[in-house]
Amino acid sequence: MLLIADYFLKQSFTKIVANTSEMPKYMKLKFDSILIKSLNFSTLSKYLAELNQNKIVYIDFSCKCIELIQPNQPFNIKLESLKTIDLSCNKIKHLDKDCFISLSNVEELNLSDNLIDDLKLGWSNGLSNLKFLDLRNNRIKKISTINLNSLEILLLDENEIEQIDKDNFKSLVSLKILSLRANKIKKIEESMFNGLRQLQELNLNSNNISIIEDECFNEMTNLKRVDLSSNQLRNIQIFLFKYLNILNILVLCGNQNMKLEQEFFNKIKNLKVLFT
Repeated sequence: MLLIADYFLKQSFTKIVANTSEMPKYMKLKFDSILIKSLNFSTLSKYLAELNQNKIVYIDFSCKCIELIQPNQPFNIKLESLKTIDLSCNKIKHLDKDCFISLSNVEELNLSDNLIDDLKLGWSNGLSNLKFLDLRNNRIKKISTINLNSLEILLLDENEIEQIDKDNFKSLVSLKILSLRANKIKKIEESMFNGLRQLQELNLNSNNISIIEDECFNEMTNLKRVDLSSNQLRNIQIFLFKYLNILNILVLCGNQNMKLEQEFFNKIKNLKVLFT
């Protein structure tokens, strides 16, 4: 982290000044030409505070060599304005407990295109205001409980998820978009989506789904779009959607030899578009 502070001081400003109060206030911070393997946000925040950079809104650590985000201690962070962190395209393999605990004001976190295969229990501690989480294109096989009450968008596309345990999403009471495209899910179990009452869009396309259990969609009464295309579904029962009174778009194309009962389209209240 000394390397970061040194580089930030020497390269990010047009001139070197002894008095940090004379430095311009930056809103976006991107670290170029730095090789970092381990990152600690508490330490970083201390250095930025020393440089009087307390107005940072966006920090970009994308396309680096980061392998580890160190667990943090609760810290009275000075970066109250920090809203977005981009850690995409690194080599992060797992997320440990409390690795983001000092980042309570962050609203967007991009962790796509890493090597993450494990989400340790408590990894999301401290992200109390997070609204957007991108975990696309990793190696995640199992989803642990995600305690993010403010989260509105969760992207888990292109992982290796086969099963989602009961109540894993139950605490995501504000979630509006959930995307699980291109995983290895074979079965939609009855309790898989418990608690997702505010969900409006559910993407399950390009999995291996052949079974959808009864009542799995019952709690998601605000769903407007469901994509089940390119799976292995042979039969879709109309009663699966009986509580989805505002469902507008249902995508079922790409399921070979799938059979639908007569008048399927007309029996789903308010359905406007059906792709088969």
